[in-house]
Amino acid sequence: MKQGIAGVNFSSFINGVVNAMLQMDARQRQLLIILAEQSAGTKYAKAKEEMITLVRMHLLEAVRKPGSTNEIEESQGYILNIIATNYVDGLLKIIKDYRSQAWAEENLKTLLTYHLNGIKALA
Repeated sequence: MKQGIAGVNFSSFINGVVNAMLQMDARQRQLLIILAEQSAGTKYAKAKEEMITLVRMHLLEAVRKPGSTNEIEESQGYILNIIATNYVDGLLKIIKDYRSQAWAEENLKTLLTYHLNGIKALA
């Protein structure tokens, strides 16, 4: 099995994330898009930024060496922010363009694999 950064099994991680996203019904997907993209002027206006921050925090932990409390380099933080932003944007695009469960599953796995492999360069 592929072991990733910090000993994470990428295959089971990817499958877990994809399965969670596939559990969403059409109404939940629609609400997520509204929340992320059409909530200006409401208390949810920063929902997309908060999603990006959560993804970035997970990525930060993934690239930190096990047992280390060291801060990451500024350039790494910058790149992780770009990766997190691109991931959330891609996720929302797949949810918006949803065609079928099989289509979504294939595209979500590809998107997540792409981004997880991208953070390997920062480890």
